[in-house]
Amino acid sequence: MSQDTNPQPSPALVQCKCCCESVNPTHQLCPVCNFPLKGTEEEQNNFIYQRGYKQMELNELKGKSARAAITFYILAGVLLLWGVVGFFKADAGDIRIYIIGIYGFLAVAFLLLGVWSDKKPIPAIICGLVLYVALSILNFVADPGTITSGIIIKALIIVGLVRALVSALDAEKIRKEHKI
Repeated sequence: MSQDTNPQPSPALVQCKCCCESVNPTHQLCPVCNFPLKGTEEEQNNFIYQRGYKQMELNELKGKSARAAITFYILAGVLLLWGVVGFFKADAGDIRIYIIGIYGFLAVAFLLLGVWSDKKPIPAIICGLVLYVALSILNFVADPGTITSGIIIKALIIVGLVRALVSALDAEKIRKEHKI
């Protein structure tokens, strides 16, 4: 039982024309981007064109989903402002601490959601949407008269976050399908 001590040399790696990664020239497709290494020049050019188009579409969707971060930052600022106003309007000292504490906590939560949405937009937008809807429901339960207060703004925030979520989901789909 002798072992082959002289292994076959591996073929020299080539550079993918699409993603510039080093790849084995015997592969049909680039393992990184799926570029047709053995395809005709027309197939290769078409692949590069389609990938460029999808990259532009992906950038546009990322921009749309980034609006969620802006929404979260605005909500954080508004909540902090409401907390400060509530603090100075409240009569009792103990309630003042609760008001500034609750609004401060919510402002920090939305601020962190804004930061998180830059890195992981889908879970951040879902969490922010759930938090905003839950706060609206709690506000309604505490004071039913608030259901119509700012209804247009509430609807715009919810619709904006849902649209940002759809854009983030579409961007993730393109990223996975085209390995971008």
